[in-house]
Amino acid sequence: YLCGSDLETNYGCATTDLNELLEVQLPENVTVVIETGGAAEWQNDQVDASKLQRWVYTSDGLELVDEQDTADMGDARTLQDFLEFASENYPADKTAVTFWNHGGGSVSGASFDELYDYDSLTLGEMYEAFSAVWEPDTEAPPLELVGFDTCLMATVDTAYTFCDLSRYLVASEETEPANGWYYSQWVQALADDPSMDGAALGKVICDAYYEGCQAVETQDSATLSVTDLTK
Repeated sequence: YLCGSDLETNYGCATTDLNELLEVQLPENVTVVIETGGAAEWQNDQVDASKLQRWVYTSDGLELVDEQDTADMGDARTLQDFLEFASENYPADKTAVTFWNHGGGSVSGASFDELYDYDSLTLGEMYEAFSAVWEPDTEAPPLELVGFDTCLMATVDTAYTFCDLSRYLVASEETEPANGWYYSQWVQALADDPSMDGAALGKVICDAYYEGCQAVETQDSATLSVTDLTK
């Protein structure tokens, strides 16, 4: 759920991570579904800032599959529409949902839309959207992993929000440095072993993130954890 916001408009951070993702050659049984929006300007020639766009990245490459009028990515309905689109059109044995944007922790959530006065998805709005698409079940959560490539979302409140929706949570307790998650590394690991569960994938995301931080010398300010939500 790629809400570019001012991070993309001013610094091209979302484009950088998209390019990292596109370095990975995916196998036929891994599909990445992306929704782009929430930024006044995109620092690439493909994404249109005036629309909500849905992309699919597969073994065949990146394809624009759906395009809609712009909508507030900080609104529960926008998130729900995307989750419904992805789950209905690209069902999977194992599903992970990741958020890319700013994070405001338990108070203000994540996905601050630059085009809509920086409106954000609260934890309550996230739960509303997810539970409308997947049946909550503490014994057998429908999702393997929910991840936040954002600041400040590793809180007890976030974990509780997703405890009957996902098996694992990946999030940062503190602010994230601008380099963010290391997509070419963790998505490559998933491509190499699509059978991995949320625990294994979460560990790979965390380890790759730290490796990426070391590469640009931001590791001293890096926090990222994988939480077993059955606990």
